[in-house]
Amino acid sequence: MAQPIREIPSSHHFALLELVDDTLEFKQGWKKFFDSRHAKYNSTVFRTRIAIPAITILDVRGFQPLFDETLVKKHYGFGPAIPRHDMVGNIVPTVFENDERHTSQKAFVLELIHRETSRLIPVLTATLQPYLQKWATAQAPFDWGADADAILSNTLFDWLLGAHPAASDVALWIANVLSPVPWDLPVFHASEAALAARDRILHAIQAAPKFQAAASLAFEMAGLGKDETAKQILFYLCFNAWAGLQGAWLSLMGELSLNPDVQARIAAEAQSSAPNGFDFSAVSFADIARMPTLRGAVSEAMRLHGPVPFAYGEAIQDFVIHSTTGDYAVRQGEMLMGVFLMAGRDPYVFSEPDRFDPGRYSDPTAVQGLLWANGPGDAAPAPTNKMCAGRDVVNLILQLLALGVVSNWEWKLQEKPTWSDVKMIQANAPEQKLVVTSFRHRTIVRAGAGGAS
Repeated sequence: MAQPIREIPSSHHFALLELVDDTLEFKQGWKKFFDSRHAKYNSTVFRTRIAIPAITILDVRGFQPLFDETLVKKHYGFGPAIPRHDMVGNIVPTVFENDERHTSQKAFVLELIHRETSRLIPVLTATLQPYLQKWATAQAPFDWGADADAILSNTLFDWLLGAHPAASDVALWIANVLSPVPWDLPVFHASEAALAARDRILHAIQAAPKFQAAASLAFEMAGLGKDETAKQILFYLCFNAWAGLQGAWLSLMGELSLNPDVQARIAAEAQSSAPNGFDFSAVSFADIARMPTLRGAVSEAMRLHGPVPFAYGEAIQDFVIHSTTGDYAVRQGEMLMGVFLMAGRDPYVFSEPDRFDPGRYSDPTAVQGLLWANGPGDAAPAPTNKMCAGRDVVNLILQLLALGVVSNWEWKLQEKPTWSDVKMIQANAPEQKLVVTSFRHRTIVRAGAGGAS
């Protein structure tokens, strides 16, 4: 029997007052804000005005229309977070495009990733190895995150282009790419230092050994010239990839630091994949496939601390949201805002949703409900959907980095990592820096060996 269509709940009908109330309450604590609204309306779907008016969705089932290009379209920006045009080079990044421009440009990105897939593991392992030795010989506490920024930046650019810009330029670009207000006004243009960093990155991209081949592919598949190709690659690698990976790596290693039992299981999986001794420099895709705890740990970090908090879309036709708390009518032109960090804690999909449990992904329901990459977890990125083109690459890089550390090393942090329920920290990283006070070889207990080695 069909459920009746419910009215979407809202605080009141005075737009300005609601804007002030919602924005102030949200700033006092994002999780408390969404939990209180959920309890107040007994609904996972309700209206809010956090900087912009939107139909807010908290549950996995209700989220589904945001992935359907026949129902919603994207606007420039991430809701109220607008990239400065001068910092992106006066282009529209692919993630904000719709229809054929999105399809052709994303097809180019997916093909570029496919052509270079075999290079990812050797590039990443070669980049990481010197840092592992550096950490092992460190004489004083060190900031893990600072080195990870360079590892990630260098890996991404070397993998796709064969050369990399300075990681400091990438960090400066990221720090200045978003406008502080939801309008790209001249008064809010980026600093001269940030614009100079942008230019150095673009020069490094165009001078890289593999750029000409990438530009030819972009022209063939999407009609992009070399200048626009370089600017799109800048956004792909600096914002879509590096900025998200940066926080995700910190969250993953923070969670592993809190869960030594998970570390031990990952180390055991690594050793069991290589009876004569695990060699990280020789790791393969097949090795990763035999490590469910490693893959589950990455999935849990992305579920609980995904780098993108919200998904936005404008309804291009009337439709009905089917959520766990009822069915709700949406009108053409209305804005939808899905909250990834709340959907990742949907109790209808994830039992004990606040618990870090890498084993939960033996359940296909949990796999399907993992939405951090802007699509169902059991779907694949394609030119015609809005799922992150690099979803599988992000997972693989995080798996490899965690494996490189956990398989042979133990560490201690200066502070216990925590994640804020109040502020939405950039990329949802831990509140504390990951300062390592001890980094030493892991003691591996081999089955049947009667001792440690």
